Amino acid sequence: MSQLADNTVKVLWSDEEKAQQTKNGLAVKQLEAKNGTVEQRYTVVVPAFESFFSASIQQTKGVILGYMCSKFGDSLRRGMKIHLTYERETGEKLSEFNIGPSDC
Repeated sequence: MSQLADNTVKVLWSDEEKAQQTKNGLAVKQLEAKNGTVEQRYTVVVPAFESFFSASIQQTKGVILGYMCSKFGDSLRRGMKIHLTYERETGEKLSEFNIGPSDC
């Protein structure tokens, strides 16, 4: 699991670098592999994005789940987990959820 998580983090960092070029409203605070779990923590840096995100958390989760399962489904089905946290710049959590083997 540890190697799967490490490889996933490498891909996600590449995706993050591309996403930051579009200034999508999020900044990566943490992206690392820990014991077969990919930890992702984001800070919402654009107030308009926070409003959109807060109003559509379930839809956003669905989009993220679809993306993660299509891109990392084999690794997830083999037991890797992804933990995502979104927070305000103050550190207050807006949303937190996990994607695991049974989700894909």
